[in-house]
Amino acid sequence: MSPIRNLVADATRRPPSKQPLVRRPLRALLVRDTASFARGWAGKVLVAAVLIGIPATMVLLSLSGDRYGRYADDSWKALLMLLVLAGGYLATRRLVLTVLIGAVTVAVVSWMMSPNLATARNGDPTVLAHLDRQAGWGMLDGYHAVAVAEVDLDAADPVRLAGIGADHTTPMEVGSMTKAMTGLVIADAVRRGEIRMDVAVSSYLPQLEGSPAGAATMHRASDLGTQLLAHRR
Repeated sequence: MSPIRNLVADATRRPPSKQPLVRRPLRALLVRDTASFARGWAGKVLVAAVLIGIPATMVLLSLSGDRYGRYADDSWKALLMLLVLAGGYLATRRLVLTVLIGAVTVAVVSWMMSPNLATARNGDPTVLAHLDRQAGWGMLDGYHAVAVAEVDLDAADPVRLAGIGADHTTPMEVGSMTKAMTGLVIADAVRRGEIRMDVAVSSYLPQLEGSPAGAATMHRASDLGTQLLAHRR
C-alpha cells in the first residue's frame, strides 16, 4: 500500500475530536429532565421533592423567626418561590435552571421591596449617635422608621427620646413591650405593698380559681413569662 493510501486510511480510522470538557456539563444542564434523569419515577419524585421542599423550608425558617424574620413578614417569599418554581418548571422542564430562576427572582424582588431607612432625624443627640452607629453597622437594614426611648432613673434627664423617621407622636404597635411594662408595674406594686409574689394568682384574679393558672404563684407566673399578666387589665 502506498504512503498516500496509508495516510488516508489512518485519517478515516482516527476518532472524531472530542468536545471541550467545559461545554459538556453546560449542555447537560440544558437537556430536559424528561430526557435525562427524570425519565423514571425516581427522577420525577426527586423533581417534585425539590420543587416542594424549597418553599416548605422557607416557610419553616420564616416560622422559626431568628434572622429570617417571622411568618407575617416574609412568608410571601415562599409563595413567590413556589409560583416561580411551578411556572418555571412547567415551561422549561429543567430543574437546575428553574431553581436558579427562582432564587434570582426572589432575591431581586426582596431587594426591590426592602424599605430604606428614613433620613429625618429628631430627638436626643446621644441616642441619635447610637442609632447612626447601628445603621452604619447594618443593624437597621430593612427598617424605614425607628424610635427609641432610653430610660435611666438615676440620670439628670431620666428619659431621652430619639427617632429616625419617627418621633414621640408616631403611632406604633407596642407588642411584647407590654411584658416589660407589666413587670415594672408589678415591681412598683410589690414595693408599695399592694401585692405579694408568694401568693396564688387567683388571689388577685378570682375568675381563675380552681385552674392551673390560678394555682400558680405570682412569682411563678412572672418567671414563666406568660401572657396572663401582660394582657390582663
